[in-house]
Amino acid sequence: MISYQSELAPDLAIPILLDLLKDDAAVRSHAAESLGKLGNASDSVVNGLLALLKDDDSAVRSYAAESLGKLGNASDSVVNGLLTLLKDEDSVVRSFAAASLGELNSASDAVVNVLLALLKDEDSDVRSRAAASLGELNSASNEVVIALLALLKDKNEAVSYHVAESLVMLGKQSELIKPTLVEWIEQHKDEAFVGNGVDVLWALAN
Repeated sequence: MISYQSELAPDLAIPILLDLLKDDAAVRSHAAESLGKLGNASDSVVNGLLALLKDDDSAVRSYAAESLGKLGNASDSVVNGLLTLLKDEDSVVRSFAAASLGELNSASDAVVNVLLALLKDEDSDVRSRAAASLGELNSASNEVVIALLALLKDKNEAVSYHVAESLVMLGKQSELIKPTLVEWIEQHKDEAFVGNGVDVLWALAN
């Protein structure tokens, strides 16, 4: 398939890509991904991608969610559409939707609460993306901090890494995190995973 974003001017590529959103699943996926790369957040593009959030194909839903995050349109319709996908049966879809909500910087209670719930998702990539997005949203509430601290003990290294990164990001926004972190380290000083918390504290001190 032609790489529309590189071989055609955006104003020519967009109508073609929008038309391809009605093609077979593989083509719809590619077109949705390409629309995100073009960076045009016009109503026609956003509405076309929103429609794909209900597509029967999970890959199409994933790329539509990813592109909506890249386009930066944090309207209620976009945020609500992504929130719905956080309950998708496909873990990749949930992961992409969680990441996009972080990119959109929509820190409403509804978004934060669903991301908190995803920290307990059975899929490690979903937990990782949810943790990363909570950091991007700069929501340093006590509930968020405690939930992230609990996940520092996750056996998946990618999860614990993104949790630590988010805690560092939040800790630089709020001085209230350090005392909570110190208390957590004291409570778990004999556990192998306590080093993850120590690393966060060290990063905040430097």
